[in-house]
Amino acid sequence: GHGLIEVSTILKSRKFPYIAVDGFYESLAIHKVSKQPVLVMGAIHPDNFSKMDFKRLAVVVHDEAAVIALGSLKKNIKVHIELETGMNRHGVSTKMLSSFVSLLTKYPSLEVEGIMTHLADADNPKSNKFNERQTKLFDEEVERILQAGFKPKYIHIAQSAGSTKVISRYANAMRIGIALYGINPLSKQDGKYKKLDNNRPALTLTSTITKIVNLEA
Repeated sequence: GHGLIEVSTILKSRKFPYIAVDGFYESLAIHKVSKQPVLVMGAIHPDNFSKMDFKRLAVVVHDEAAVIALGSLKKNIKVHIELETGMNRHGVSTKMLSSFVSLLTKYPSLEVEGIMTHLADADNPKSNKFNERQTKLFDEEVERILQAGFKPKYIHIAQSAGSTKVISRYANAMRIGIALYGINPLSKQDGKYKKLDNNRPALTLTSTITKIVNLEA
């Protein structure tokens, strides 16, 4: 929403693992201007996987239906497991993790390249407790996946705000979103605000006033 083609064009000469986006249609737009790999993080209906081109693409898997649909294609596909640690949106729950990992072992064509979760309260200026709770659970579940024999290359938990607050035993990557545009997502009351205070906005929002109307209270 902030210049997909412009940002992709700027970034195509840089070295990093992925441009992370929500939908597959965004990866199609990016690949018109750049050869950068794309990580699609949003939910994709299992029926659509058979129509997708997985060249320079990795997808986040949230449930068993996605694993079965992808594995049934018998193509070499890179996947990132999303764990549910407190966001309560997408992700594999703690009680479902064992069966989920067991299912993944049945599809050797699927490369578990990553493990991720999303922080729900990273920009809270008053408390870091929920971040710590999610990080602890994330590390415990990553350990279970590693013990099952998987060797993910990328483990990521933090977005822009979380990058200033979270220390995971396993994380080796982060997903920079709003900070990529030079915006500090933290309030000035946040003790970590100064860590991102050198950011400078890379975009402006401009418009034109077409009409002014005075209304009674």
